Amino acid sequence: MIAGADNIQTVFRNSKDLSFEFMQLRVAEKVKGLPAQDAATLGADDSGTGAIPLSSMPEDARIWRRLHNIYSENLTHGKAVNFLTGKFISEFSGRLDQMPSNQWTTTPIYAFLQDEMFTASTITLAGPQILKSNPDFAKYFWDYDAAFMTLLQGAPRFLCRRKWEARDKCLEATKQWLTDAWENVNWQTISREHPDWDANFGHRLIRAREESLAKYGISLEGRASLQMGLIWA
Repeated sequence: MIAGADNIQTVFRNSKDLSFEFMQLRVAEKVKGLPAQDAATLGADDSGTGAIPLSSMPEDARIWRRLHNIYSENLTHGKAVNFLTGKFISEFSGRLDQMPSNQWTTTPIYAFLQDEMFTASTITLAGPQILKSNPDFAKYFWDYDAAFMTLLQGAPRFLCRRKWEARDKCLEATKQWLTDAWENVNWQTISREHPDWDANFGHRLIRAREESLAKYGISLEGRASLQMGLIWA
């Protein structure tokens, strides 16, 4: 047993044989509703995320490597990070501008920022549709967030029904959002007309993940669980 984030990172960083994809799948199955069939499909890729594969998996079947590259392209490059930062600031500022300015009130700062920042960050990442079609998404999301560790530890549904229901409602909302987005998007023109962000999928990170996971054979339910996990993260 190895404790401590730094120690764990050191072990994985210096090992040619270890990977953490199995833990991602365990968490996705237990807490995010990833179907067993999709978990098996993803688990079949044991090549890791590195440029040099850990197994003889064909390059076009290396989904973890592809996802790793998508994160790198959209979350580490300066231009991509600047776009995300600017979009979030714009959305968050817009939320603040809607607040009443002619009266005083007292509010817990965390409770105030929690919903406003969540709305801004969700629109930045996933677009506005998931919130428009599911007005209570934020409410259920925070119930799910509070229950995350309880669900991960395997608490049965009858002992924490409300927590499981919050997870299920978030998952269903995410699935409906993806269904609508796939119906409305034009894959032939989307990258040219909306290279960074569009109203259906939000940031191109989501769009790239969806396209790759679908091509890899992951079901709508499986993609919804993984995208919900990304919103949570």
